[in-house]
Amino acid sequence: AIIPSLLRRKLTGNEGMIGMVGRVTEALNPDGTVIIKGEYWKARSTSGVIGVDEEIEVVRISGLTLEVKKKTP
Repeated sequence: AIIPSLLRRKLTGNEGMIGMVGRVTEALNPDGTVIIKGEYWKARSTSGVIGVDEEIEVVRISGLTLEVKKKTP
């Protein structure tokens, strides 16, 4: 009964944000703004310039800034 709970993905805190998908609202060159689940976040691109309205995925969190990459299909 304990092992399955240890293997579940964290849903809160910093760990819960990693892997989330959102949209760019201010171009990331490399810094800008994204929206995830209705909330605006400062973000930094790890994969070059990302334009407005493109999908992104959170890869890491540094303080209150999300490090994101362009979402691959």
